[in-house]
Parts: sequence; structure tokens; C-alpha cells
Amino acid sequence: MMREVEDEYGRLIRSTKSKPQSANADSDDEVNKLLAGYDGVLRRIKFLRLFLQSLTCFGGSKMSDLPAQNISKGFVQMAENLKIMKKTAPLHVDTTKSDDNQSLVPGFEPLLNQRLLPPTFPRYTKLHSISDMYDIYEGIIERLLLITSGAQGNSFQGILNFVTQFSRSNSCVLTRSLAQIHFTPARLPGNQAVDAIRDSLKAFNAPPCLSIRNAFYLQPNVKLCVETFLSQALMAMVKVFQVYGHNYARQREKLAMILESLTVLQEYGDRCDAEISEMMKRFDPEGEPVNHLAYLGGWSLYHTLKIMIEYVTSGFVLKLYSNHELHYIYWYLSEVLLNWLLQTLNRADSQLLYDENMNEQAELRKTRSNKKSKRNKKKTVRDREHAREITVTQAWLALGWGTFKAILGFTMAGKLSCPDMHFDNESIRYEHRFAPFYCVTTPPYLTYKQYRVMTDTTNCQKQPSPEDLYLSSSRHFAAAKTYCESVPDCQDMQKLLLVAKTNLVVTKILSGGPSPLTEKKKINLDFSTHRAFPIIKMTQ
Repeated sequence: MMREVEDEYGRLIRSTKSKPQSANADSDDEVNKLLAGYDGVLRRIKFLRLFLQSLTCFGGSKMSDLPAQNISKGFVQMAENLKIMKKTAPLHVDTTKSDDNQSLVPGFEPLLNQRLLPPTFPRYTKLHSISDMYDIYEGIIERLLLITSGAQGNSFQGILNFVTQFSRSNSCVLTRSLAQIHFTPARLPGNQAVDAIRDSLKAFNAPPCLSIRNAFYLQPNVKLCVETFLSQALMAMVKVFQVYGHNYARQREKLAMILESLTVLQEYGDRCDAEISEMMKRFDPEGEPVNHLAYLGGWSLYHTLKIMIEYVTSGFVLKLYSNHELHYIYWYLSEVLLNWLLQTLNRADSQLLYDENMNEQAELRKTRSNKKSKRNKKKTVRDREHAREITVTQAWLALGWGTFKAILGFTMAGKLSCPDMHFDNESIRYEHRFAPFYCVTTPPYLTYKQYRVMTDTTNCQKQPSPEDLYLSSSRHFAAAKTYCESVPDCQDMQKLLLVAKTNLVVTKILSGGPSPLTEKKKINLDFSTHRAFPIIKMTQ
């Protein structure tokens, strides 16, 4: 139908242009104005048609088979039509005023769906002006093009990282929903979703149960155990993709709920690893002693830790934490979550190295008779799969410890305001912040009492002063600076580098002791540069 209206306006423009020109200049101006109006309506109809067609593509079951260039072609045409629509913007009426002095857009009634909205929504729907909508549509088109470019990712982990980053951007509910619909593994036909999980496992730590090199690969009990784990992993990861379709505040609530599913998956993965290890020993009792521990469970633990870290850091973005409680937030983030994540990545890297060595030995046994080929074979340098993420995690860990010690120094020096002890209970606040981690078995939940014991300095031979904490903090920031400089092509690491450099200078100055330059200065924690780590500023 819209195509027919579009063709009708096209014929109307051609017929108007074909009319003989009049000698009257005013008549020609009216014709040009009429043509501009016709063209403006035509462009808007075409824009709406392309927009609806694009949404239909995202909902189709065959979109994964379409090339990304064909999908993004419609978005490029929408952007071109939007530029022409802007030129005819002076021809329309932008907004009018209602009786109660509210802005109204012609053709829209803001109170139409008043009875359909839940009570938490504002009773009066705010409508943007038409001139503002051009910029809004430009942002939507850019995000849609970003989704189609992200569709070219080949790995499951790469797509999950893209969806996570996309949900953190200033995306609207439409584009978040389209990203969720398009990237969720549940919509993949046949066994492609399970195969994507299997490939993710192979890329993460190369479990022996998934390698055709091993003789027990085709054992029925092993295959049944692996297939059951993969099906459960698929269901858990589908929930993760669904979470990232919500807005950021709602994501935090859902992340706390999804930890239960990931904990169940992790416990089942550990049981599968133990059972497969026993099967391997029974299959070849006289062979080389091998185990299958921390393979399936390690992959599950990695995703559990990522969700836990995302839950904690989302509190900074949503401004849920007060300055006087940041010390135990950063302590838990560094001592438990980032520390466990670094160990998990290092173990996965070692498992990949072991799998590579086994493959090389198998290749050498095949070519043992050919001594020349064996002598001339050059050992290639291994491209470590997790090297980049390990460096990023080390930078986060150093920044976490540096910020923790700096905040402890500020609290000890009285530079951060704290609530009255008679009206404050830090234990309740601690338990409230980390309540979703109760259900997680690995890493184990650390109680507030354990936190107090592990951070108690009364048993030290020398009680640390604020200057000692500042000096120790500066060393952590210096280490973080080194880690960030080793990954120059990452935008997030460049932000962390700015945070590390600035905080290094501030803590170095403060570690020199009280001075007229710093004594009367107040401390301000600025989170505008990075979402999780603040820049420490000294203000009047």
C-alpha cells in the first residue's frame, strides 16, 4: 500500500514538472514550492516504508542467511532520505500548544494511551518536536547499522561482548530489542545454537571431551554428558542475551536473578568434569594420567564472574553507591571477583597451551618416519587466545586495589564524609550490596565479618598512616598505567590509562604528607571518564 502511495506521488511530481512554465514569476515560485512539498511527502513515505521493511527483516527467521550488506542497504537509503527531509523541514508545523500550555505535535494525542500505561509511568507523555526527531532518527539509523556490522562476528563470545557493549550505550528500547531478537542464540535454526556453544568452549579452554584426537570422544556416556551440558548452557546463555535487551536499571535486577541459573550450570559443569575424568581413567587405566577438571566448569565460572562484575560495576553507572561505602565495594571487586577472573583466564590459557602441545605431539608421531621434515619444521609462536583479556583484567585489578587503598586513606584522614555511627550499620549495607552473591558457590561469598578480619590492620607491627596508604595506592596506579599502555588500540583502556595517570600524580602528591597545597583541599571522585573507576580530584 505504501508503495502505491509512493508511486502516486512520483507521478504527481512528474506531471507537475511537465506542465509548461508560465511567464509569471510568482506562479513559478508557487510551482516550485508545490514540488518541494510533494517531494517532502514522497521522501517521508519512502523513509517510513524502508523503516518498516527493516524492522520486518529483524523479525524474520531468515535474516541470519542474508548478507550484512543487503540488510544495511536499507539503512543507508533511510539516511539519504533523512537528509532530503531536513531540507523540507521549514514547510511543516513543528508544534502547537494545548490549553494547559503543553507542546503538541500535529497528528498525535499524548493522552490517548493514558489508561493503558502502568501507574509508574508519567501520566502525560512527552513528545519530541519534529525538528528534534531528525537527530533522533539519525541516532537510530547509526545504531541499526552498528547492529548489522556486529552481525558479522563469527564467534559466540564476540557476539556476546558486542551485545554487552551495545546495551551500555545510549540505546533506545527499539534498538535494544532488535539487538536482542537478532543475536539471541535461540533463533538459530537446527543445531547451530548448540554448535556455537561448543565452539565457544573449544576457543576458551579446548576441553578434551570435544577433541576428536582423544579416543574416548565417541564414548556414548561421554557424549551424553557433554550434550546435556551444552543444552543447559544454551538455555542459560539465552537468558543472558535476554537480560541485555532491558534498560540499564532493569538489567541490574535481572543480572541478580540470572546468577542462580549460572550457578546451577557451573555446579553441573563441575560434576560433568569429574564424571568424564573417571571415564577417562577407566577407558585407559595404563595410559598417561590425565584429568578433565575445570574445563566445562571453568567456562561456566568465567561467565558467572563476568555477570557478577557487571552487576557490581552497574552500581557506579546508576549512582547507587555513596562515597563512604566505596571501600568495601572495591575490596570485593578486587579481592574476589577480579582475582578469580584472572585465575580463571590464566588456567584457561594453560589448558589451551596443553591442548596445543598434545596436537603437536600427535603431528610429530605422524611424521616420525620423515626425519627431514621433522628437522626442518620450525616451531611457530603461539597467539595466546586470552592474552589481551588477561592484560585488561590485570589493569582492572591494579586500579581496584589502588582505588580501595586511596579511599581508605581519605577516610582515615577525614577527607570523605561518613555517616553518624549511631545511625549507621555498615554490616547491613554490605550484605545488601552483595545479597545476590549468596547463591553463588564459586567464588564463595565473603561475609562482612570476613571482610573486617581480612582488612584489620590492628595486628600489624606498624599501623599504616594515610600517607602509607597513598604511597601503596600510587604503586598500584603505576602498575595499572603499565598494563594500559600495553594495549594501545582499545578505547576503554585509553580511558583507564587517563584514570591511572591522573590518580598516580594525585596519590604521589598526597603521600608526601600534609602541606599547604593539600591540607585544605577536598577530595572529589569523578566518574565521568570511566564507568567503574573515578578520577581523584582535589578541590577547594
